[in-house]
Amino acid sequence: MSTPADHARSRTGEAYRVLRAAIVAGSLAPGSRLSPNELSQRFQLGPTPIREALARLAAENLAVAIEQRGYRAAPLSVGELTELLDLRLGFEREALIRSMRAGNDEWEAGIVAAYHFLARCEPPRPGQDAEAIALWGQRHDAFHLALIDGVKAPWLRRFHRQAIEQIERYRLAILRAGQAGPPDARLARILSHQDHAELRDAVLARDEPAALQRLDRHVGETAAIFAAQFAAVQARAKLGTG
Repeated sequence: MSTPADHARSRTGEAYRVLRAAIVAGSLAPGSRLSPNELSQRFQLGPTPIREALARLAAENLAVAIEQRGYRAAPLSVGELTELLDLRLGFEREALIRSMRAGNDEWEAGIVAAYHFLARCEPPRPGQDAEAIALWGQRHDAFHLALIDGVKAPWLRRFHRQAIEQIERYRLAILRAGQAGPPDARLARILSHQDHAELRDAVLARDEPAALQRLDRHVGETAAIFAAQFAAVQARAKLGTG
């Protein structure tokens, strides 16, 4: 039988999930003020669960506490994106090495299945349907997580997942703004099914040099392109408000 405390935790959990999704998707804009009363009206949730959820989000660096002034959605910056991309690659390299050395048949089957689902989605492009972009993003993240699922290192996996989730805010910001420059052939190749298939095959063969080379190219080039695109998005925003 549920208790009042259980109901309170449930309401806080719901508020956390709703606000987190809104911040990541950008419907609560980076740097915007997060008023518990306004959010309560907007999302039809109580102000107390909202406040508790904001405290959790601040601990995850998705919200920023302002002394005696509440919270704001965490801002976005080129410097932070570059750091996140570097960290993501470092975490993923280490986890991938450990997975190739310790992964079993179940791990291999998980990679095959995750790639199968990813290959059934069209890679994202500016102007694409939002639901299609979201589905591809989920399956893309699931594929990369499957690659490192052979390692039992909860802290390493937790840090890796947090980096990916933070990077998602930037990817969605770039897509919302439209492509920041002319089509990039490198990005089209990186997002292609072929690039992911080559990474899959090297990992399943447990060919560490080949797998790390493909991962470095895949994630490293993505980092350079995303950082340049986000810088262009910010530059255009400044011009529009200047």
